[in-house]
Amino acid sequence: MRMRFTVHIGMIALACLFVSGLSRGETTIDTLFQNAIEQVGVVSHRESIKSLEEIISKDKKYAPAYNELAKLHLLDHSVNSRQRAMRMVKQAIASDPDNIEYQLTRGKILWHQGFRSRAFHQFKDVTEKHPNNTDVLNGLGMFWVYEFLRVKDNAQTRDFRGFAQEAKQEAIQVLRKSIQLDETNQQPYYLLGILYFEDKYWDAFHALMQTLRAQYPDDKNALLFCGLAAYQIGEFDESHEYYQRALDLMSVEERELLDSIDLLVSEENHASRATQTIDALLKREMFWKRQDPLYLSEFNERKMAHFGRMAYANLRFRRFSDDVEGWQTDMGKTYIKFGRYRKRKTFFFSVGNDPYRAFHRMMETWYYETFKIEYCGNGSDRWSFCGGFEIGQRGSRYYPGYFDEASHHTFRKTAQRFVDPYLNRKYTLPYQIATFEEQNRMRVELSYMIPKNQLTKNPETGKVSFWDGVFFFDEQWSDMYNYRKFKTLTFPKPQPAQSAAARHRNDHLLISRTVPVRQSSYHFSIEFMDQTSGLIGVARDEKPFVYNQETFHLSDLLVGSDIQAKKALPESRDDLLITPNPVRTFSKSESVFIYLELYDLQRDDFGSTQYEISYTIGKPEVDTLSPTLFASHSLISTMGKTEIDLRSGQIAEAQGLQTGRTEDGEEGSSAFSDSDIWGETKVYTSGGQIHYIAAEDLKIKRSKDGNLTRTVTASYEGNRENDFTYLQIDVNQVPEGIYQLTVLARDKRTEQTDRKYVYFRIVE
Repeated sequence: MRMRFTVHIGMIALACLFVSGLSRGETTIDTLFQNAIEQVGVVSHRESIKSLEEIISKDKKYAPAYNELAKLHLLDHSVNSRQRAMRMVKQAIASDPDNIEYQLTRGKILWHQGFRSRAFHQFKDVTEKHPNNTDVLNGLGMFWVYEFLRVKDNAQTRDFRGFAQEAKQEAIQVLRKSIQLDETNQQPYYLLGILYFEDKYWDAFHALMQTLRAQYPDDKNALLFCGLAAYQIGEFDESHEYYQRALDLMSVEERELLDSIDLLVSEENHASRATQTIDALLKREMFWKRQDPLYLSEFNERKMAHFGRMAYANLRFRRFSDDVEGWQTDMGKTYIKFGRYRKRKTFFFSVGNDPYRAFHRMMETWYYETFKIEYCGNGSDRWSFCGGFEIGQRGSRYYPGYFDEASHHTFRKTAQRFVDPYLNRKYTLPYQIATFEEQNRMRVELSYMIPKNQLTKNPETGKVSFWDGVFFFDEQWSDMYNYRKFKTLTFPKPQPAQSAAARHRNDHLLISRTVPVRQSSYHFSIEFMDQTSGLIGVARDEKPFVYNQETFHLSDLLVGSDIQAKKALPESRDDLLITPNPVRTFSKSESVFIYLELYDLQRDDFGSTQYEISYTIGKPEVDTLSPTLFASHSLISTMGKTEIDLRSGQIAEAQGLQTGRTEDGEEGSSAFSDSDIWGETKVYTSGGQIHYIAAEDLKIKRSKDGNLTRTVTASYEGNRENDFTYLQIDVNQVPEGIYQLTVLARDKRTEQTDRKYVYFRIVE
């Protein structure tokens, strides 16, 4: 009995000793594994892999180590590493088939290998047993979002568009569920945000980003997305505020990208990113000011577009797998520089015949108006510019076809792209600008005409409401004159007109003003926006308002449809009432009025001045003239479509119409040489008063050879160093057409000359 009891106690002790030793072994493996996991991201990637491999060498069936090894190999982003990752996760699943985490890892590896359908089915199988796992739901949502984008961008038929809507609904369902289960997980917000944005579901996009911000009030991307959403629903001030708050939370590198122009212009055209000098800041501000398509608005659309592009890049192209921001990727940088593609195509192809070692490659092409950018991928979310470092390099064996040019070369050499969002709402404004000297400043007399058919009555008030703006910038694009005013007026009643030219002028609303500026070269913009229709009249150009001459010279020539003296003997410009004619259009029955000033005339010993002015009218080089000189023109025609076809060269033509034209000029561009201009002379004595030449003295007739060669030279005697005059030209015998009036003046004391010219049009 005693022996039996002793044997029984010994067996129990041995069993306890065995169990204790086994427990200590398991504890050692678990501890090693826990230590290895804690060191991931702290030590090198290679050291982490080695630590996990040592654990497996001690226990060939330790599934957690296989699973973590699979994740680490996946971060190597190579074909071989993804194949190693798949082998590792299969070992983990073999040891623990029901473990959801291992099944999820396998689905992610399939996704990164390019087997998206297999990854989808893997996630689908997991949801049957674990319907509330957010990682699995996010995997399904990512598949459906990518399917929606693929079909949407490549859809050619109604059936395909229907499939895109099916993909959208599936994505919305699983991603909303994921957010409900875990409101702190950012990935479903991003994926659902992409879907809403691409579907132009702006209210839902705005609400979603507000929810994300509520979870992460100090997250820069949440603020960027709120800014992007606010912009889409027209809350521009709110949008700008969000962008500024995001800017404050960014790293130095991110802030420089968002607030600088480094990515948008070539290196030789901007200051170094590290250079925080006044010049660097000045160049940046000059760039944004020059690119602004509408100074009437209270914000810079180009800069806001830049902020929006960065926000979208971080939304669309962020890589959650390795925590890379969208702006750091090749696709993100392309989007920031060039904006949204005009067309996108994606295709897959398999590489390798061995089903266990085969993998997928992907190519995606973004098409713009005159260039394209090609990306190569491995099936995951990692994309890079296609092509080698040599232009015209043939693709590797993994990419069939021929790359016309390495895409990173195209990216670097192609100018930044921005499409004016108002382009199809804009039309040109006929305008006239003439400058005159006044002591140390310049007097700019500016006039422009708004076509009445571009004005729309408010249906409730019956009145016309509009924004009127004039903006002058110096050579550094600093504000020198800023006029912006909202006005409401009764729609102008039709005025009686006796001629076609008068009817043409009456079809416009005339606005004129005087702008005092210092001598310099200026960029200027005239803008007029109808509040009801949203149509925008615009005229932009640059012009030097610089004389700085101590020798005899002329002012610009001011073309008017009428000039009336306010008193019998006018003594200054203020004594004249000039009706400017920005459309420069006259009928034969009307007179052409020209006002000009002369400066730095030389006095003799008695204080008298003598000078001659010769006036010649003739045909200019018509093909050099812009049609916008005489009438308003829409900047661009969409041919009944809502989208502008920029491939046709329309945008370049439109920009040319609104930002420059052949206009009145100075010496060197007249159709006549000095020897051709001097003609028969009539003498006028000023006595200190303004000089007026009657219409009968300036009648223009055809010569025997059919050309208009009539020239009148007026000789003046006065007593002013700076003088002024105006002409009333009778054109009743001038045929219909466009003409150039050239004025050549000579100071008879010094024999110094100067000339100016203007264009005008005669209609029947």
